Amino acid sequence: MYIMSKKGKLVLNSLIYFVGGLLTKTISFFLLPFYTRLLTPEDYGIWGVLLAYQSFLGAFFQLGLHDAFGRYHFMYVNDKKVYTEYFSTIVYFLCILSIFNIAFLSIFTGNISSFLFKTEKFSSFIILMTLDLSLSLLAQLFTFIFMWKEKPLHFAMANLTKALSTILLSIYLVIGLGKGIIGFIFAYVSIDLLYCLILLWLFRRYFVFRISVEKLIKSLEYGFAFFLTHLIGWVNTNSSNIFLTKIQSVHYAGLYTVAASVGSILGFITFSIQQVWYPFSMKNLEERGEGFYDKIAKFQTLYVFFICICCLTIGLFSKEIFILLMNKKYYEGWKIVPILTYYFLFAAMNQQFHMKLCYVKKTKVLFLSAGISACLSVMSNIILISLFPIEGSSLSLLFTMLVMTGVNYVYSQKYMKIHYNYRKDITIGTLFIFAVYLVYLFNYSLLVDILIKVGIILSFIIVCIFTVYGKFKLKSIKELGWAFKSKPSKLKEFFTDTH
Repeated sequence: MYIMSKKGKLVLNSLIYFVGGLLTKTISFFLLPFYTRLLTPEDYGIWGVLLAYQSFLGAFFQLGLHDAFGRYHFMYVNDKKVYTEYFSTIVYFLCILSIFNIAFLSIFTGNISSFLFKTEKFSSFIILMTLDLSLSLLAQLFTFIFMWKEKPLHFAMANLTKALSTILLSIYLVIGLGKGIIGFIFAYVSIDLLYCLILLWLFRRYFVFRISVEKLIKSLEYGFAFFLTHLIGWVNTNSSNIFLTKIQSVHYAGLYTVAASVGSILGFITFSIQQVWYPFSMKNLEERGEGFYDKIAKFQTLYVFFICICCLTIGLFSKEIFILLMNKKYYEGWKIVPILTYYFLFAAMNQQFHMKLCYVKKTKVLFLSAGISACLSVMSNIILISLFPIEGSSLSLLFTMLVMTGVNYVYSQKYMKIHYNYRKDITIGTLFIFAVYLVYLFNYSLLVDILIKVGIILSFIIVCIFTVYGKFKLKSIKELGWAFKSKPSKLKEFFTDTH
C-alpha cells in the first residue's frame, strides 16, 4: 500500500507538471505560424544568438548555487531556523552577484554586440537581455522550491501564469504593434520583473536578517562543479547559433532556432518527468538506499519507451509541421528536427545518470564528461557546419551528447551499480533510431506520407509491447475481449514476462 501510494503520487505530480507546461508549449507552438510570417529567418537568428548569450552568462549569475540549493534543501528543510538562514544566505548573495555582473557587463555591451553581430547597434538588446537573466534566475530559484517541496500544482501555476503573461504581451508587441525582436525582449523583461517581485513577496517569510558564511562556502564548493559543467555544457548545447552565425550566416541560425523551438516540446516532456522523479528518487534513496535500485531500473525502461514514442511522433511529422505551419522561408529547417529527436533520447537517458552522480556527490565527473564533450563540440561544430550548413549544428549536438551520456553512465555505474534491463532498453532504442531515419526516405504526397508515418508509430508501439515486454499468448480476439472486460489481472494470462 505504501509503494502504491508513492507511485500514485509520482504519476499525479508528473501529470500536473506535464499539463501545466503543455498548455504553454501548445500556445507557443501554434503562434509560430504568425511569428514566422512577421519575422525573417535573420530576425529569428538574432533572437537565437541573444538567447545563446544569455545562456552563457547564466553560469556566472548563479555559480552553481541553484544546484547546490537543490541538494542542501533536503538536508535543512526539516529545521526551519537553519533552512531560512540558508535560504536568505543564498538569495542575498545571488542579488549582490547580479548587481555586480550587470554593472561590469554594461561597460562592454558595445564590444559584445560587435563580437556577436559585427555591429554595435544591438548594444541595447545586450543590456536588456542581461537584466532579464538576473531577474529570471532569481525567480527560478523560488519556483524550484515548490518542486523540491513536491508541490507541483504551485510550481505549474506559477510558471504557467508567467508564460501566458509573456506570450500575451509578446503577441501584442510583436504581432499587434509589429515591434519585431525588441517586442520579444521587452515582453520578457517586463514580465520577469513583475514575476520576480511577486515571488519575493510570497516568499517573504523565508527571509531572515542573518547569513551563514560557512553554508555559503559549502554551497559554492558543491556548486563549483556545476558552474563549470554549465559553462562547458553551454558549448555543447547552446553555442550552435553563434557557430552558425560565425561560420555560415544569421539566416541559418534562424532556421536552427525555429527547428529547436519545435523540438523543445521533447525537452519539456523530459523536464516535466524529471521535476517529479528527481526529488522523489532522492528522497527514497535517502530513506531506502539500495532497496530503491530496482525501482530506478524499471523506471529507466519505461522512461526510455515513453520518450521514444514522443520523439518518434515529432521526428516523423517534422516535415509536415513545417509545410503546414511555417512560412516557406523556413521549410528547410525540418531536416534538423529528426536529428534533434535522437539528441533528446540520449539527453533523457543522461538525466538518470546525472541524478545518480549527484546523489553520490561525485559532481566532478559531470565536469569531466562536459569538458570532454565541449572540446569535441567545438571541433565538430566547425567541421560539420562547414560541410552541412543546415544539419551540421544538430549533428554536432547529437555527437557530443552521445559522448557525455557514455561517460556519465560508466562513472555512475562505478559509484552506484544498478542492474538495468539492457536488452529491453537497447531493443527499444534500436527500433526508434531505425523508425526515425525513415522520415528522410518518404517523399510521396502529403496524405500518403502522413498515413505511412501513423502506421510506423503504431507498429513501433505494438512491436515494443509484444516483443520487448512479453510474449503474446492470444488464441483469439474474443479471448482478449473477455480479458479486458474481466479484472485487469486476467490480462496476465495472455502475457508472459521475458526476463
